[in-house]
Amino acid sequence: MAAPKNNPELYEPKKYNGVGGHLLAIAIDRSEQLGHKGDVTGFCRNKDIMNHFVNAYDADPICILHPYQIGLYGDSAKRIREVYDYEWTDDEI
Repeated sequence: MAAPKNNPELYEPKKYNGVGGHLLAIAIDRSEQLGHKGDVTGFCRNKDIMNHFVNAYDADPICILHPYQIGLYGDSAKRIREVYDYEWTDDEI
């Protein structure tokens, strides 16, 4: 679920772009820190978003626990980290 001001169904234009990809990059980073080689799975909001990650990043459409579930492993996860780079901060926005 998106924050209200970032939900395109409620606000146009939405406040931020790429939030999902950045959250995936953080999850991939954490997966690496925990020794899981950056492998992650997640649920996309809809089929279009799932297809975006499948087509652009070679994500695997798992669709076991959720109809739009994807997995990012190896090079796919690495590409997400390259595109959605971030610097972690504890500063308040």
